Amino acid sequence: MVKMWRAARTVIFDKEGKTAVIEVKGGAFYKVPGGWIAPGEGMREAALRKAREEAGCKIEILSKLGDYEFVGPDKRRYRSVFYLARKVKEDKDLNFDDWARSNKFKLMWVGYDEALQLFKKARSKDVYESDINRRDLTFLKKGWDKYIGAKK
Repeated sequence: MVKMWRAARTVIFDKEGKTAVIEVKGGAFYKVPGGWIAPGEGMREAALRKAREEAGCKIEILSKLGDYEFVGPDKRRYRSVFYLARKVKEDKDLNFDDWARSNKFKLMWVGYDEALQLFKKARSKDVYESDINRRDLTFLKKGWDKYIGAKK
């Protein structure tokens, strides 16, 4: 049986409507904050932790956006749960792990249209990286639609 790798990811908006986007490898691809769930940690707990670590803020989870599963090139199964959240408090204490630092993670808070442009200009030829970019763009769009709908 192949082990399932689980992750929690969050589309975060601030009060100005800007969203947290992470540039990876100098723009090879983009992602939203999130990552692996620690042993004994729940999905929501992981989403809260990864928002502090990768977006430098405390968040309030508004809703679940959905799940994404795939089998990677390594034949492992990967499952990400995506949440929609709003930023409630600036933390500024980014805590990228070694993998994130080695891949040159760079946090940006940008408007929705700018975020779309960043994701669309990703240039990675790596299948896994391209999938991350496409996956997170899909959930960014879902999050925006739900966020704007909630504000109307």
